[in-house]
Amino acid sequence: MKNYQHALLFYHTKSGQTEIHDTLGQATAYLSQFCQTLTLHQTMQAGDIEKHCSQLSADIDLLISLGGDGTANELINGVVKNELDIALAILPGGTFNDFTRTLQLAPNVATAAEQLTTAQEIYYDVLNINEHYALNFVGLGFMVQNAENVDADAKSAIGKFSYVLSTLKTLGEENDFTYNLTVDGKTYEGETFMMMIASGLFIGGNRLPLTDLSPSDGVLNAFIFNTKTLGTLRDFFTPKDSFDWGELGQNITVLSGKHFTLTTTPPQTLDIDGEIILQTPIEVSVLPKRVRILTNKTT
Repeated sequence: MKNYQHALLFYHTKSGQTEIHDTLGQATAYLSQFCQTLTLHQTMQAGDIEKHCSQLSADIDLLISLGGDGTANELINGVVKNELDIALAILPGGTFNDFTRTLQLAPNVATAAEQLTTAQEIYYDVLNINEHYALNFVGLGFMVQNAENVDADAKSAIGKFSYVLSTLKTLGEENDFTYNLTVDGKTYEGETFMMMIASGLFIGGNRLPLTDLSPSDGVLNAFIFNTKTLGTLRDFFTPKDSFDWGELGQNITVLSGKHFTLTTTPPQTLDIDGEIILQTPIEVSVLPKRVRILTNKTT
């Protein structure tokens, strides 16, 4: 077990945990086993974490986020924009907790905190999207409209099922757009209803389909959906390796690279790690192994 001198834990009361203080108590029981000093900071509004990262005390050697994917995303932006080299930990506290799945952490906060007591620091790539940073993905089209159709009260009450109801609604809406995408200098054009560029392994609580993807290989993967059906969306999240793409490969185009530029007609709003921000056009690049995060190594 690696010990840390001073850990700072950021948490947000509206990130998905209804009993946040009970949750904090469960987490700190384990975090205190390897953190000599543990400071808790409740974030009150967007930008708080990034602001705090610009004025950290010199003895802090571990930053922890407890919340949803958006809370983790704000932590990543605070670290990268302030050029910090500091260990990170991410505890699950939202609806999907996509990157904690990549970190092989349990969805339960107490269990995940216990796993951190034996976790290892692993380096991960970061996406640079118009100078906004992300661990997991940037998406546009259907997935943005789907997220916008989710009722906030329903999300709080029924969690993931609210996204199922939204998906059924969004499939019936008109959301196609044309795109011009350049990947490492090669240009692709066409029409789609959804596109994503990902570094992480999970989106919306589901494993991305190619089993040989890596969040630490310095390569990003673009998925362009050519066929708008519920079956395509379902099959997309059925694991398979690059040599078993089969019929799904005809419905979804996969492009890998390190530098992407994208323009769309009409302009598209973006979903960046669960946060609806920015619009096309965008430039996306990879920052190889930019952050080190405590990971539960099961093998």
